[in-house]
Amino acid sequence: MTDHINRYLLTLGLSFWALLGMCQSNGITVSGKVTDKESGLALEGISVYVNNTTYSTQTQKDGSFRLTNIPLLHFELIFSAVNYETQARSIDNAGNTAPLNIQMQKNAALLNEVVVTASVEKMAGNNMAARSIRIFLAIRHLPNNARSLIIRQSGSDE
Repeated sequence: MTDHINRYLLTLGLSFWALLGMCQSNGITVSGKVTDKESGLALEGISVYVNNTTYSTQTQKDGSFRLTNIPLLHFELIFSAVNYETQARSIDNAGNTAPLNIQMQKNAALLNEVVVTASVEKMAGNNMAARSIRIFLAIRHLPNNARSLIIRQSGSDE
């Protein structure tokens, strides 16, 4: 008889523990949409991250973003992109937050365009290291606000 009661209590206890685990929240979910303040158009590729953590994402084509399972109750959410002013929003909530609507303001002080040009000289042994060093030295002297560069190569190395 006591063996049946022990099994019943064990089954009841494990069921309660499993149910409690399923109901427990894994953290905060933050979602929303990022648009351009002037035009109202959705912005794709905006970096969205929790400050001083590795929790991050980028906005989708429609400007939407979603960060889930953030194990913090109080944190700072950062929105950043080249040519836009970085924005920070404090999240202070013990549960899921309402969707955020972020409007990014263009930063007039940033460069409109960065052009990187390179020339290739014939070198003995096709020395790629020397080429890489020259390009690195040219890029190193760009302003800090030009952190995101796309280097395109046209033509041939020959």
